[in-house]
Formats: sequence, structure tokens, C-alpha cells
Amino acid sequence: KLIMMSNVQRKRFKNIKAEKDFTYMNIASLLKELTGALKKGSPVRLSLSDIEIIDLTAIQLLISAKRSFVKADVPLELNFNSNDEISLLISNCGFKSLAETKTV
Repeated sequence: KLIMMSNVQRKRFKNIKAEKDFTYMNIASLLKELTGALKKGSPVRLSLSDIEIIDLTAIQLLISAKRSFVKADVPLELNFNSNDEISLLISNCGFKSLAETKTV
């Protein structure tokens, strides 16, 4: 049986992990990794599970990443099984559907 795989299925997800201190002081490397993956059309699995501190800059980065990956038709999968307050904050910032589907 021949199974046709889409480009997304052929590509492996790039695993990226956010720092515990997910603030403007620590997002430069994550931004670089996300931008590089997006330019290559590589699907990304972004783990936010270890976040202990988050600020508005990090939330803006997540919103921008979501929009950019959707626009480019590149999958972005978020895992944010961090503490309840941070998960609620991320959900309330427009990522509520991601909590259920985990893929943008």
C-alpha cells in the first residue's frame, strides 16, 4: 500500500524549550531558533513547561510566532504544562485552542 506523505509529515519537528525565566532578558536565543525554523519551513514543538516567570515581551513573542507560523502554513506545537497561573495566562492570550489541540 502506497501512502503519500505531505511535506509536513516528512519533516521532523524541531524541539525548542523556553527558559524558566521567559522574559525579555532571555528570549533572544529562542527568537533566533524560531526564526530559523520558520525560514526553513520546519515544524516546531515549543515546550513552555518549565516556565516560572513570564513577561509581556515573551507573550508578544508567542503571539507573533503563532501568526507567523500560521501565515507560512508551518505547524507550531506548544506544550505549556507549567503551573496553573502561567497556563491560564497563556490560554487567555489567544492560545486557548492550543491547550486542546497543541498545534497552531
